[in-house]
Amino acid sequence: PFLVADCELQREGPSYTIDTIRAFQQQLGVATDLYWLIGADMLADLSKWKALADLVRECTLVTAARPGYDREHLDPLRELLDQESMEKLQRFLIPTDLIDVGSTAIRERLCDGQDVGADLPEKVVDYIRQQNLYRR
Repeated sequence: PFLVADCELQREGPSYTIDTIRAFQQQLGVATDLYWLIGADMLADLSKWKALADLVRECTLVTAARPGYDREHLDPLRELLDQESMEKLQRFLIPTDLIDVGSTAIRERLCDGQDVGADLPEKVVDYIRQQNLYRR
């Protein structure tokens, strides 16, 4: 099952993915496999993530392909991760319909009051509006 949680919004100070994964693991138990879905455009910044090696060990990072991104974008991570972790990242680089828009761009457009109807299903846009999400 998928889970939507606001724990990062509730946490004071900076929120790091590794802290969120550890909170979920504590809440759900160590027998629970956790998957963290990112877009391939995040690969360029992955080396800057806090405790990246621990993160790759403690959950499965699933990377959705994006236009212009492929397995070569994992190369800079070879200096930071062992071979087993690199193989895990490569194994979970999944092909998707190549939509050339990222979640960060969509959130920024929502904050600016711009239309995102071409990038999100209508029900998702309606929910975002009803809940007053992504407003400045």
